[in-house]
Amino acid sequence: MVMTQISTTCAAVLRGRDVLRKRCIMFTSFKYGRQRWRSAVQLTQFSDYSLRLVLYLAAHPDRVASIQEVSEAYDVSQHHLVKVVQRLIAQGLITSVRGRRGGLRLNRRPDEINVGALVRLTEPHLNLVECFDPQTNTCPIEEACGLKSVLRQASDAFFGVLDAHTVADFLPRAPALIRLWRRPREVTPSPDRVLR
Repeated sequence: MVMTQISTTCAAVLRGRDVLRKRCIMFTSFKYGRQRWRSAVQLTQFSDYSLRLVLYLAAHPDRVASIQEVSEAYDVSQHHLVKVVQRLIAQGLITSVRGRRGGLRLNRRPDEINVGALVRLTEPHLNLVECFDPQTNTCPIEEACGLKSVLRQASDAFFGVLDAHTVADFLPRAPALIRLWRRPREVTPSPDRVLR
């Protein structure tokens, strides 16, 4: 028997829109006897798109790429990518070339772009739990709990792995990635556009 818990707020947001799948703390499925996790730690979509954009540009070092091209390669919103581009330009990771044949390219060599540093630049906060931030912490058991140090170790291990890699580490996969970026996409109608 499966019991699913979704907070009423998330349920209201999702009503009739399964495609949107808003992230919610209660968006977890439970099975009696064991728990199925959707995701224990998840980067924001902003960080995900930042990593994807940098990887795309690194795989195309000999030319510039437009936002539209990257958007189509990943089948993601151009609007979201524009925000990512603005942040990465401000941070000096990518540059924009103006003009008719303009576009985007890396502003640093791929071996100079550390994956962990990129994630730190693009995540709004890196606090796994409330007690990581002393200014907003209201946890009444922090002094005796002990979980904070364990979760800090887990966070440090997570970033230790990311810090051990640069974008250049993924470039041997460029030919396979380029084939995937170029493959034709299936057009599926949006649930909002389906006649009822």
